[in-house]
Amino acid sequence: YGGYGFWSYRNFFTYFDKTSSEWDVVSPEGSKVLPEGTQQSIVTIIGDDFYVYGGFKSEKFNPLNSVINNEVWKFNIKTKSWKKIGTTDFNITSHQVKFPVNNDYIFFNNNIENEGEFFKVDILNNKKTYYKSITFHRFFRDIPFYLDGVFYCYIWKDFSGSHEIQLVKRFEDEFLGEKIREEKFYYNNEKLHLSIGVLVSLLLISFITFKLLKWNKKRKLIIPSNNHLLYKNRILNFDNKSVRIINLLLNSENELISRDILNITEKTNLNYGHNTRIMNSKIEEINFKLKEILHVKNDLITYKKSKTDKRIKVYTIDKSYFFIKKINQIIPNKVSV
Repeated sequence: YGGYGFWSYRNFFTYFDKTSSEWDVVSPEGSKVLPEGTQQSIVTIIGDDFYVYGGFKSEKFNPLNSVINNEVWKFNIKTKSWKKIGTTDFNITSHQVKFPVNNDYIFFNNNIENEGEFFKVDILNNKKTYYKSITFHRFFRDIPFYLDGVFYCYIWKDFSGSHEIQLVKRFEDEFLGEKIREEKFYYNNEKLHLSIGVLVSLLLISFITFKLLKWNKKRKLIIPSNNHLLYKNRILNFDNKSVRIINLLLNSENELISRDILNITEKTNLNYGHNTRIMNSKIEEINFKLKEILHVKNDLITYKKSKTDKRIKVYTIDKSYFFIKKINQIIPNKVSV
C-alpha cells in the first residue's frame, strides 16, 4: 500500500497476480471517499479489513514537503471501499523500533522524555497500551520479531567494543513487563459529539434553571388578568372594580390622577365628594387585602400631590409584587361630570 514516486504519494493497494506474474492495482470501486496518499504507513490486516495509519503525506500547498499523517483509515477488500475511522496524534518519526505482534503493533519511542516506556497499538479495539521499559530493551541491535507467543531479538552482547550480536528469545510476559496505562489510539467525532453534548446539557440545565427560578419567582407574585387575580394557584377574592383598578395602575407607565380611578368607582347619581369617599374606601380595601395576602406592612397603592398641580392627587402601585404579563389595556368608562 502507498509509497512515493514522481513527487507524489500513492493511496492505493497493488497486488501480485500469480497467473500473469505481474503487479496490478486494487481499484477502490466501492468507495465514495479516498484517503490521501502516504508512504511508510502501518498496514494491519484483520479479516477482510486493512487498517492504514501513520507514515507521511504530501503537504497540501507544497507537495515537495512531507508532513505526518494523523488519519486512520480502513479498507475492506470485499467491498473495495474506504472508510475514515478517526485521527490520532501518532508520530512515526519518533519510533525507531516498531514491529507487528499478531494483529497489534509495538512501538519503542526514542524520545528522551518517554524513554522509560513503550506502547502497543490494538487497532481493532482502538487501544494504546503503555508498558514500562526494562534494561533488556536498550540492547536491541535490530527489529525484533514475534512468533507463536515468543519474541526473538537481535541484541548487542555488551558495549565493550566487540560488536558481537546475539539472537535471544523472550516470552510475552518477560518482554512486555509492567503495564502503565491505557488510552484510545484514535478519535473520531467523539470529541465533537461530546462537546455538543456538554453544550446542549449546559443549555438545557440553564434553561431549566431559568424556568425554575422564574416559576419560583412567579409563585411569590400576584398574577393579574382582566377578570381576576391569581396567587399561588388560587383566585383571590377581589371584586371586578378592584381588579380593574389594580390592572389600570399596573398597565400605566405614568402616575394616575384621581379622575382615572373615579371613572371606575364613580356612581352617576352621587356628587363628587361622595364619589371621592367611595374611591378612597375602595383603595383602602384593596390595600388591606393585598397586605394580608402578601404579609407586608406598607400599602401597595400610594398617592401624593402632583408636581404640576398641588390640588391633584396622583396614584401609583408597587409593581414588584406582581407578575406583569401583557394585559389588554382597560379603558375606564367615560362619565360626564
